Amino acid sequence: MKSVPSSQRRAWAWGAAVLILLPAFYWLWTGQVWEDFLITFRHSENLVAGHGLSYHEGFRLHGFTSPLNVLVPALMLALSGADGYQLPLLLTNFVTLAALALGGLAVMRTLGHATTDRTRWTVWLWPLLLVTSVRLAAYTVNGQEAGYWVAFLGLGFVATVGGLKSHWRLAGLAWGGLLWTRPDAPIHIAALAIAAWLFPRDTRRAEWSGGWRAALLGAAIYLPWLTWAWIYYGNPLPHSALAKEGAYAGIELAGIGGENWLRLLRYWLGTPFMPIYAEGGGWPPVLTSLCGLLGLGALTAILLPDRLARLAAVAFSISVAYLAVMSVRATVFPWYAVPPIFFGTIAWSRWWAVLAERGQIARGGAVALATLTLATTSFGFIRSLEVNRLQQELIENQVRRPLGLWLDAHMAPDDRVYLEPIGYIGYHCHGRVLDYPGLVSPAVVAARREHDADFISLITYLQPEWLVLRPRDLPYAMRDVDLLEHYAPAVEFDVRPELEARGVDPSLSFLWFDAHYLVFRRLPSS
Repeated sequence: MKSVPSSQRRAWAWGAAVLILLPAFYWLWTGQVWEDFLITFRHSENLVAGHGLSYHEGFRLHGFTSPLNVLVPALMLALSGADGYQLPLLLTNFVTLAALALGGLAVMRTLGHATTDRTRWTVWLWPLLLVTSVRLAAYTVNGQEAGYWVAFLGLGFVATVGGLKSHWRLAGLAWGGLLWTRPDAPIHIAALAIAAWLFPRDTRRAEWSGGWRAALLGAAIYLPWLTWAWIYYGNPLPHSALAKEGAYAGIELAGIGGENWLRLLRYWLGTPFMPIYAEGGGWPPVLTSLCGLLGLGALTAILLPDRLARLAAVAFSISVAYLAVMSVRATVFPWYAVPPIFFGTIAWSRWWAVLAERGQIARGGAVALATLTLATTSFGFIRSLEVNRLQQELIENQVRRPLGLWLDAHMAPDDRVYLEPIGYIGYHCHGRVLDYPGLVSPAVVAARREHDADFISLITYLQPEWLVLRPRDLPYAMRDVDLLEHYAPAVEFDVRPELEARGVDPSLSFLWFDAHYLVFRRLPSS
């Protein structure tokens, strides 16, 4: 049996340490539990309790996005017998970090085969670039599915590099895993397949033949879930995805001039590398520009005389284009950016390697580029530690969690609460939730579509017993539904004084946006 060279063992040990320890450090420092995880985990709890895989007990609804991300926490809950989500999330993080390491090490091995001794450093730096891209690190450990994404994207990329003719089984496994991970997986499967066809290992005909075999295997792997979901829910598509359609304001394309198109392109190229909700403000403008350059570099890697760079650049371009097209119809949330982060960082590692092979001057340029890219992502990662710790400590733990507990203590068994931020509040209040845009509430989706109604005007049609509003909602509620005629203020939760006392920059709008909530109760006569 051929032994593994000591240099390769060291590289794998380094890669595993970086891929596991940096995201774990992020989680330990911030304590972040993403609110969408609590929507999913309510399904997991009901499944383990024997109430079915749904948000509301006794009501079958596919209100989660990822099959893996609901079943793994359910397994951890069942094994631990825990009361609550903290221990199951901790145990789930061991799985997601292992998945992240699996995909990352598979790519490191492939990158290592494409480098020489003098460019081996580019392989060692790649996992650092990957996990200092804070969106990927955060959504691996805060309850989202980024770790599974990296595992299957990594295996899929390795299969694409090796050629689908001979690696169709690995590609099929990866594609099936992606389908178990996200409903938009076909976009990224197509990105890998298109990249393989454009830059084939053998011939395009061979890639086509292998791609079909991989697709059939992937479909077979996903078929059990697809069949069960279709039978159980009556629809194989997640209701949560269907509810978002047309619910949020998209980008208005009419009248966009050439200069704005270029600005929009720079925005979408750079978004994957930006901190969470950085578009809301509070970050230096130079960071936006540098992240835009990172995206541009990943895109232009297709020009390099290097097949790995071209494969990564094609997959990156398709992933970014998908987000840009989605943004026309709806809000694109930060955890959607994992695939372009993954492919974009691979493209950058090949930039470094190709330049470093071209002489002393080019090698200096490669080192400078590597330093700049890592400095950009590392700045976002390091500053996000404090920003997202504040979000967890002040917004989630001191506003939304206690608000949910207050509702739990005051709602009657048949009462309904209407709100937008369903995660913490819905999980802790245990009541009947009517959420906007209707992720777990078919009644909200039906009313939205029947009446072409927005968040505020839906109050008239739903007439819930309780309302949870932000202060910015009040002028519209007073005007559109005459709020105080039908509802009385019940309680408010406000940590704005604490944000001010800690000197939190007002331009960090996503913190201030959720710092103040008002609860209203429907008047008996209404």
